[in-house]
Amino acid sequence: MNIAFEDLLDEDYPAIIIKPNLGYPQLVNIQEYTRKELDNPHLPSLHILLLANDNITKNDIKSLLENNVFIQPLLKSEGEFYERRGQIYPLKIQSVVEEGDITQFESNNSPPQKDCELFDIYKIIKKKGFKKRKKIFQAKLSIDDLHQLSEILNQTNFSCLLCDLILHYPELNQKRVNFHAIALFKKQWKDFRFIHAADTHIARRNDFIGQFLKKKARKRREMGGDKWNKPDSYILDRKLKFKEEFQEQHLKRFRHGKFNFNANLRRFITFANDQIRTGELDFIVITGDLIDYVKPANYDDYYEDNFQFLFDIFLGINRDLELEDEDFKNQEELMCPLFTVVGNHDYRIDFYSLKTGTIYRKFGLKRRDIRKYKDEKPFLYLRALYSRTKFLHSYLLLFNPNLNYKVNVGDSYSLIMLDTGMDSIANLFDLMRSAPSTRGLKKFQIKILQQFIKQSDDRHIIMFMHAPPLSPNFSRLKKWQLRRKFGLKRPIEWADLYEQNITKYQDYKRLEPLLDFNYQTITYRWEKLLKILVGTDEEVSKKTDLVLCGHTHTLKEFRIKKAEKKEQKRFLLWLYFIPIHTKSPCKIYTSRYRDMIEHFANPNELKQWFEQNKPFIFHTQGLGPLSSKFKVKSPGFRLISVIDNQISNIDVYSLQILNHETYTLLEKEKTPLISQ
Repeated sequence: MNIAFEDLLDEDYPAIIIKPNLGYPQLVNIQEYTRKELDNPHLPSLHILLLANDNITKNDIKSLLENNVFIQPLLKSEGEFYERRGQIYPLKIQSVVEEGDITQFESNNSPPQKDCELFDIYKIIKKKGFKKRKKIFQAKLSIDDLHQLSEILNQTNFSCLLCDLILHYPELNQKRVNFHAIALFKKQWKDFRFIHAADTHIARRNDFIGQFLKKKARKRREMGGDKWNKPDSYILDRKLKFKEEFQEQHLKRFRHGKFNFNANLRRFITFANDQIRTGELDFIVITGDLIDYVKPANYDDYYEDNFQFLFDIFLGINRDLELEDEDFKNQEELMCPLFTVVGNHDYRIDFYSLKTGTIYRKFGLKRRDIRKYKDEKPFLYLRALYSRTKFLHSYLLLFNPNLNYKVNVGDSYSLIMLDTGMDSIANLFDLMRSAPSTRGLKKFQIKILQQFIKQSDDRHIIMFMHAPPLSPNFSRLKKWQLRRKFGLKRPIEWADLYEQNITKYQDYKRLEPLLDFNYQTITYRWEKLLKILVGTDEEVSKKTDLVLCGHTHTLKEFRIKKAEKKEQKRFLLWLYFIPIHTKSPCKIYTSRYRDMIEHFANPNELKQWFEQNKPFIFHTQGLGPLSSKFKVKSPGFRLISVIDNQISNIDVYSLQILNHETYTLLEKEKTPLISQ
């Protein structure tokens, strides 16, 4: 099976469907429509966006779509690619609307009230990543074969039915497919479960590094006898799987675990498919750093960029015929709806050297492990930090045309996705030591966010972003200072700062008098965002429920409250090595709030507690890289459960070792797992 990227990205097509797509599918609840059929026949509608050449008219779009647009259900996750799919079902055109030419928005920096996502796309088109395509059309299509698709969903083992959206071009004898664009469900959405993952850092090079390490290990095992047996057995024969919580007693192994981020994602896809088969998962959100960098580090016959490589992992496609190891094969196609947000690495054009500083540690490597490894292309330091919006071209066409968007899940929740931007060169010091802040939110993004919150009405709000709104600088120096301040004879731990513990050392629970929270976070409009979250903004007064983010590769959990002017603390922010002071409009607290949420036996008490203490801001460890500089945590994600319209469980999963002596410890002796 071979899908040509030149077909998927071909600029010769007069118009292409850019939405819905793999990273922003449309959720369709069949149950809503089948209930109404007897009294009022009504078929579900799909809303699609087409990006077209300047000379295309509305009538051209109607002619293009008429009898040429279909959906095709995905029936299984393994086997030959096209054998995984069922028959195609035609869609009927209900209406086509021309949204206008890009030039009408060039002098306007404010989004229309109802069309924020369209405005977001127009802002990207202005970045010249789409050549001659400047027009956007919106079409409404109907699904006529509802009963057949409903029966297919009943017959599958999955809790949803993913469908590809296909547009035929008869004159060109070609077709363009938006894979996983439609997700059909049968549920009321009062109860649902989703995964928050972050920082997958996928790159074609990761498999080459893995092959290099395994080849070297095999050679050492053959030549070294007993001397190399134990470490080589670990990398060559280990079995890894995502399970709840952490193997605390084995984290030293993970520090030098020789990770392949690509293999982590492949295992994650297997986990997600297992969950959706049993109805334990409804969708996934990945918040940024989807790839490590855009252009491959080695000359490649298969991929022009790493977004294309990531695309193949999600679709379970193997283009390389010389794969021998399971770690380097795409075993399964993802069967779960996926929503994506970009991170600062997704904007970076070029690769970095593993030998720069201590970057190799994020892979669980020692410097000697990569002593003879060499990329084919020359490494240029400044080129590795070069970021531009135009480098997202493949992402915008293959995954998701929106960087900022909103998804309504049932009648009670709105999911708001925000792009926190590329690396901030204003904070050069942190950027040069691989702990960058991002540029943050632009003015038009703030206006879009305000509109999204207003449009959410009475729904709860969960916000997803890459760089966090709050991130503490808990450095070695700060730990030493706090240890002295608290009079501790032992090293200070993050748990000492939990609001139930910190009162042992001081009279208040707040953290902002103790720590700088502008570290590895957004740079621009930081205060404005915090005001919006706590509901003290001039435009919106509704509090956000939960913010889920990545970027820091750590597990941290905060709650924030409005701070009066006299309560606000000043933070030091360095811009181009110039010290600038800013104030936090919030009081900041930390604890293991996920444990508190799960301890409520009475749902009404949980709802009351949650309303009083929200918003919560949760960092999630990376799915690819190791977590934290000073205390290693294995890669993982969060699984969030909503029961009766209330967030009721937030579980942490991590990569764990299942075989050999470790397998015996875990399965037979039932060694306890510790979270943090």
